[in-house]
Amino acid sequence: MTTLHGYILRELVKTFLLTLLALTALFSMGGGLFNLLKYEGVTAADVVRVMPMLIPIALTLTMPLAALFAATMTYGRMAADNEFLACKAAGINLHRLFLAVALLGVFVALFTAVFASYVAPGLMRALDHFARTNLRDLAAGQLRSKGYVRIEPPGGEKFLITAEGVEAVSDDDLRTKNFPVGPKISYLFVNGPSFVHRDRHDNLVRFTSAEWGLCKFDAGHDPMQIALYVAKGRDFDIGRSAALIDQQQIDVLEVPLRIKERPSFVDLDTLMQWRREPENAGEIRLDVDRFRLAMACELYYAEAAQRLAKGGVVSLPAEANHVYELSADEAEATPRCLNLAGVRVIDGRSDGVKLLEYHAPRGQLVIRPQESGELHAAVSLTPSGSQNVVEYNLRSSNPRAGRNKAEETLAGITLSPDDVAGLKAFPPAAMIDPQTPMPISEALREQRKKLQANAAQLRRKVTSQIHWRLASSTSAIVTVVMGAVLGLMFRGSRALTAFALAFIPFGAVGVVIALGRQLTEKGGTEQIGPFVIWGGLVLVAVADGVLLRFGVRR
Repeated sequence: MTTLHGYILRELVKTFLLTLLALTALFSMGGGLFNLLKYEGVTAADVVRVMPMLIPIALTLTMPLAALFAATMTYGRMAADNEFLACKAAGINLHRLFLAVALLGVFVALFTAVFASYVAPGLMRALDHFARTNLRDLAAGQLRSKGYVRIEPPGGEKFLITAEGVEAVSDDDLRTKNFPVGPKISYLFVNGPSFVHRDRHDNLVRFTSAEWGLCKFDAGHDPMQIALYVAKGRDFDIGRSAALIDQQQIDVLEVPLRIKERPSFVDLDTLMQWRREPENAGEIRLDVDRFRLAMACELYYAEAAQRLAKGGVVSLPAEANHVYELSADEAEATPRCLNLAGVRVIDGRSDGVKLLEYHAPRGQLVIRPQESGELHAAVSLTPSGSQNVVEYNLRSSNPRAGRNKAEETLAGITLSPDDVAGLKAFPPAAMIDPQTPMPISEALREQRKKLQANAAQLRRKVTSQIHWRLASSTSAIVTVVMGAVLGLMFRGSRALTAFALAFIPFGAVGVVIALGRQLTEKGGTEQIGPFVIWGGLVLVAVADGVLLRFGVRR
């Protein structure tokens, strides 16, 4: 039996590899892909560099189909040559001869599962790196082939750059013109450029044309920045002004090339973690951080108001090692600011030396959350009626000789969310937990509802992605076995008929898995989706058993 199994497996693998090679070459190097890349301005050399990253993706698409074809043709040919009849005459159970095709199906399932779960995300990051490090060349290829480059950031705005011709420029020439150079900075010289800016409603905002221009691509920023310098041209700012340009930088565009952490672009381990902790997943993590900062502002206002109401002092660390010590007769916390009355502020250094003191009838503390995770704050002091803002120089010979001021703003204050005591009671997981009450304003409650809805949607997408990956891989086993059974039943010249019939459940499984994936991603049917996905595979497996029982006599 070992010799017989080895013989069948050898025939299967031979047909499988030849079919896989042909289909992969057709999918990865076909005219459609090449024309798409060429349309986007990629040269033939770039195609050669990208191809090693695309071939493995094509392999996962063609491998189940190649295995199905190999199983159908191999078992159909063996049946046509009466090899199964000879095995049956020798007393061999024909059902045992399907072990080889089952092993092929298991191999295809494991390969596609491992690749989709762990290899594909790495290839996507490699493609992302290729795009970021070759943006100048991609833009040059587009300008040469199509004459324009279109940039559409996520905000909905649209930018169009056209040129009559492009060429490279050396670093030495750039240095003589005082342009910054570096390993992550590249330039492109353009002849006869024009620049068009449209808003998200497709209204024209700005139009610029010039004799020549220079595009600077700075990959040191995230997102990447493209600065546009033009000379001897005209600049039309629609609705505002029109001007002649001698030499000027007209705009800086941000190109979001970095691939977002979507469920389809991360490995299986990360997906499992996101399913358990959606607050740490991709864009949700950024939304949780933004909500946490906004919540920190409101809690800080409330805590500061309570401290001031008890006659305490609020310390506000500022730049240049300064510390503002704030006190007030009255303090009222609102969702947007902290309103103060009878304000006193001492400006001192962190070593305890006091420099200035301010008295004001009115004041306001406003905190602005930053993308960096810090809280930037400012204290504005304003007069009221006949009472002015008074500044005292505590290091002068007469420190109580005040100087009246119309108003004063004490800026440069940097706070940390860790400075908010109440925030520590609410970890990131609590931000998306509907069962956890929070002392926040109505505006933040609405923001939190959106955050919770996005987190729930992400969890459904993660769940559907996990089931889709595993089910798509597992489907290779049941479909390949069915192809072998149909190949044996439809022998000889009808092998192609058997392959066509086997392709029907192959396609049906794909449709059912896609349907189950959509149901899993929708609210209200997320519990049904996984049963649909795996139920389709179970039905095909049952069909395999029925065909083996009644179509292949032992």
